[in-house]
Amino acid sequence: MKKIFVIGSLNMDLVFNYTVFPEKGETVVGDFFMINEGGKGANQAVACARQGASALMVGCVGNDLYGKKIIETMTKNNVDANNIRIHQSESTGTALIMVGNDDNRIIIIPGANGRTSIRQIYPVFAEAKAGDILLCQMEIPCDTVFFALEEAKKQGMFTILNPAPAKSIPDSVYPYIDLIIPNETEAKMISKISCHNEESYKKVIEYFCDKGVNEVIITLGEKGAIYGSKKEFAIFSSHPAPIVDTTAAGDTFVGTIAAEISKGKQVSESVDKACVAASIAISRPGAMQSIPTETEILESIRKEADQ
Repeated sequence: MKKIFVIGSLNMDLVFNYTVFPEKGETVVGDFFMINEGGKGANQAVACARQGASALMVGCVGNDLYGKKIIETMTKNNVDANNIRIHQSESTGTALIMVGNDDNRIIIIPGANGRTSIRQIYPVFAEAKAGDILLCQMEIPCDTVFFALEEAKKQGMFTILNPAPAKSIPDSVYPYIDLIIPNETEAKMISKISCHNEESYKKVIEYFCDKGVNEVIITLGEKGAIYGSKKEFAIFSSHPAPIVDTTAAGDTFVGTIAAEISKGKQVSESVDKACVAASIAISRPGAMQSIPTETEILESIRKEADQ
């Protein structure tokens, strides 16, 4: 099994669940509140580990209670946390997550995530081998992400970029990306192509492939996902589930793809399982705590096959 190097964000999520979202100047009473560990990087690393993959997390937290708790939780989830740096002058990143009406709204304070530097990640690649996997998102400085992608390709690693939140990607970076996984909104913001039907999805995939990316997955939420390359195109349906909280569904999907690749699976044959994993995540409250294990995913697949 190949090792997965996750370079990304670690946050503490402050989650407010509501029935009615307040208008400007209005105060409403919410349904419940919880605090749990999150951040796209952390969520995706845990998703990998819960499915039996070997995951190593690289990132930065503050020297505070939130940071200590995040490192503790990552370790409990079998994620190698030895390369998580504790920054002395920045607080741990936080995310205010408002959940209600089958939707979520998120405000992020990057904090120590903004201090995840090239200097910090450079030594980590000494542990990497050809065929290992690099998984990045865009919640840490872009220069760090772009450097990591280039360095990983030089070492023969398989590189995955989840471009969330969507930001401009220089043309020079695309050839270092083996697989890019945006959602519909991110795909539109980056490519400037509106995603609304099969033909438009094919144009988006063509856009990324022409830039130098080998494979593309566009996640479509409750509509499933699209897979494409220069040679293939496939539509994958979602797996219906009661919607409780969609916060970590995308991270669960991405982590599942990375875990399957680490086990020797092709990207195209990993998408349906990732859709199943995401459907389980949305049926539960919270971010990291909603991510399913390998056993839960396989049980869900078995039950669906028996119906």
